[in-house]
Order: sequence, then structure tokens, then C-alpha cells
Amino acid sequence: KPTDGNNASVLKLTATEPITITGLALNGSFTLINLGTHTITLAKESSSSTAKFRFGLFEDFELAENDSCDLYYDRAASRWRVMGASKVLKEDAIQQWMDFSSRATGTGTIYLPITPNGQLNGGGQTTDDPTVAGADIKFANYWPKRTVSKLHVYLPEGPGGDGSIEVGLQVNGEESELLVLVENVDAAVSVPGVSDLLNLIEIPENSLVALRVTISEGANWAGMTGRLLVTTVAADTGVEHVYQEEPDGVVDGDNSTFLLSAIPILGTERIYINGQRQIPTTEYKIYGGVFVMNSAPATNDEIIVDYDKPGASTGTRIFNEEPEGDVDGVNDEFVIAATPIANTDRVTVNGQRQKRGTAYTIADDTITFTVTPLEGDLIRVSYEVTGATALSALTYNTAPTGAINGTNTAYTAAGTPVGVFLNGQQLALSVDYTNIGPAITMTDAPEIGDSVLVDHS
Repeated sequence: KPTDGNNASVLKLTATEPITITGLALNGSFTLINLGTHTITLAKESSSSTAKFRFGLFEDFELAENDSCDLYYDRAASRWRVMGASKVLKEDAIQQWMDFSSRATGTGTIYLPITPNGQLNGGGQTTDDPTVAGADIKFANYWPKRTVSKLHVYLPEGPGGDGSIEVGLQVNGEESELLVLVENVDAAVSVPGVSDLLNLIEIPENSLVALRVTISEGANWAGMTGRLLVTTVAADTGVEHVYQEEPDGVVDGDNSTFLLSAIPILGTERIYINGQRQIPTTEYKIYGGVFVMNSAPATNDEIIVDYDKPGASTGTRIFNEEPEGDVDGVNDEFVIAATPIANTDRVTVNGQRQKRGTAYTIADDTITFTVTPLEGDLIRVSYEVTGATALSALTYNTAPTGAINGTNTAYTAAGTPVGVFLNGQQLALSVDYTNIGPAITMTDAPEIGDSVLVDHS
């Protein structure tokens, strides 16, 4: 606490345990910084403090470790105001569902305030003016000056009828972007919408930021049984590789929508069902951190996903190494050239991705299969190692040039391939294909209707 708080420009507090401040017997304006490891809460209109010392807030305001806010004493209202805040983002991307299933029937517009970390608040305003103060606004006016690189919106299932649904971004009551427009909505089909439109959009300091969701005549809230997903993504600082994530979503033969724990960098997702690489558009569509299978996976199907996300690179990637060990139908242990960084190993048997912990285990440089590979099986291992320069970014799931006509074996990728897939099955280098730079020669010509995809540098 400063000796004379009324003359302080910065007040630094170290919260060694959760602290609630109900009021300040100071005046003027200053910056409050939490240097502690616990949360400092500024209580809304707390009766524990004299009225003129209280905080005039929409909701209790929390400052986590290293968060700060600017406080101003509003003499006209005799209340402290939070004029701006700097929130430390704990994640690169934050996703949240907003459930509309409890909303009343009818058409109209609602506004869903968004916090700087991308969280949706409460039920939102139901007036046509999102700048009107009210309990549902909550922290929407605490946005610091910030640049948002992306904002994703996903509508898994729209309202019934032949009307339309719109989702727009509003900043200080002004429409910034139309994110989603779905017309002629039919409740019998899934109507996803996605936006990557917000590319380096600057949010002014102390802005009120909200989503506008409008249901037109001919549609209604009652039919909107799905949920709205909103994600903000901070500017990219690097690339982190995620391997074998099991997405959130029930695998029951009916559900086709699955949620990842983060937003993949566009085009980096690799989805496997029972070891088979899925084909974008043909077999699934992805909307930010959500992917929707065109056909619902069968009960107990095994789904794993690899993807890249903003973050720090972890090491050099090794691709398609043939491990040491006899493939004789008896041996179940195989050794690779180095010990991988934890959870970066990916194993295929005859082009089918194997699930770590189920199909095999790994200890240091040794892989042990749960079921012994058969004689002649093709085993390949990819992984990352430390102590070297990370490989440049890769491009995934691209179609090479070259006719797929049952006779052609020559294809050209847009870069040097690190993985070639035929109908979702990974091919073995030197056995199923060879390459010189981007030029690929298949051992057997793909048939008409086959899918050939390449991951390349």
C-alpha cells in the first residue's frame, strides 16, 4: 500500500491468497496491478464498504496473476470505475459454447457480450441496442486495446423454417463484420457457419464487444437446438505440433460433431478413424476447433487427431523411419534411432495409424506392440527429437497434380513429400512409391475414383 494512496499512479498488490476488495478510500485515478499468484476480486456494489468507496461494476471483476486495470473515481456517481484492463491470456485460443436450447420461441435479435478472452456472457441483451447497460452485459466493456487475429463462429444446427439466421460482430454498437449468414434454414439438416474474416482486427480500448444473432421471420429460436461456438485466437507466435488428441464428442453411431481442445492452424488437421486418414470435404468439414463428419462414426470407433496450433516448436521431426526388429510374426519389440520427445511418436502398420497406449507402448527408443505384427507387415514410425533446428512448416492434405486414371503413376506435389496417402492409407516410401523432390512415382497406378493426398514441406 502506498504511503499516500491519493497521490499514487500505480498500486501494486501481491495476492498470496484470494483477495476481495469491496472499496477504496482513495480518489483520483491509478493503475492496479496484481503481482501475486492468486486472484484479486473487485466486488460489485459491496455493502461491506461505505457507498462512496464502492466499485460501480456490472459484475465482480477479477484480476489474475500479472493482470492489471485502470481505476478512475467517478465523482458524479461516487463510485470507482474500471476504465480498461490488461488480461494475460492463459491460452492461445479459447472456445466456449452458448446453449440456445432454453430460449423462448419467436424471432428477433439478441446480443451476446464477449470478454477479451473470448468468453460469452450470460443470456445477452435482448434489446436492439447492445450498448445499453444491464446485468447481462457483464464484462463486455473491459476490453483492453487489442488485436484479434481470428474469430470463429460455428452453428451446429439451425432453427426450423425457411427464414435466415445472421451472426455479426458488434464493437461499440457498430457492425464490424457479418460472420455468418444462413438462408432457407431447414431443421432437418446441419447448417454450420464459420468465419476467419477477422484478420488483425483492432479492438479499441474500453470497447463493448458483442455478437449479434438475428433470427428472421420464418425461423424461430425453438428450432435452434444446437449451440453457438465462439473462439478468439491471439496472433500466432510459432507452431506447436499436437499429436493423437482424442476429441470431445460421443461416439455412438449418431453423433457427427466433435470438438478439439484448441483451434488448429488452418489446414493442419489430420483426422484418423480406426487408423484411416480422413479426407477433407469428402469425409468431414472443419470449422475452427469443431469438425463434423459427413457420416457419424460407428459406436466405439477410434478417433484421433493431429494438428498444429500457435505455440512454440518442440523439435526436429523424423518421418517414416523403419524401426529395427524382425517382422516375423513372433517379435513384438522394435527399436527406433532415437528417443522421441514425449507424445510425438506416430506409428503405422501397413499404412494404418496405430493408437499409442492401445495398439502399442513406447519406452525410450523401444516400441512394444499389444498384438504382434504379422510376418511381412510394413512398420513405420514418425517422431520428434530435441537438440536440433525445427523443421519448417508443412502443408497437409494436398492433392498432387497428375491424372488418376488407372494407368498413370507419375504425380507432382507442391513440395517434397513427407507422407503420401492413398484412400486414407499411408504409403510406404521405397515400397509403395519413390520420390525425387516433389516428383512422386507410384509402384501401382491409383484406380479411377481413388484419392491421393500428400503432406509436404
